[in-house]
Amino acid sequence: MDVHVSPASRAEYQTLVTGMALPVGTWVAKFHRDDKTGNPGPVFAMHKTRDGWEYLVAEATGAVQERGALDLCQRCHSEGVADQLFGLGRRRPSRDAGTD
Repeated sequence: MDVHVSPASRAEYQTLVTGMALPVGTWVAKFHRDDKTGNPGPVFAMHKTRDGWEYLVAEATGAVQERGALDLCQRCHSEGVADQLFGLGRRRPSRDAGTD
């Protein structure tokens, strides 16, 4: 998957730490791909409004399936490290790292 963040908020997202909040107007979108075929998959997006985050679920074609204060999205993102977001993924060391 690829995560895209609106340009004005990209630097803040890249340094996201507990207690931070991104500005109103920020978009964060996660574009999925099928691991085997590489074909585009669903898109999950968040838009920061004055009232909080609005969630959006779309097909790879761009057709919006759901939009709004989606319960499933809110439940998961309530566990985010900052402003209902999880930040950048962290690389995990390979299992062989550090072995002789």
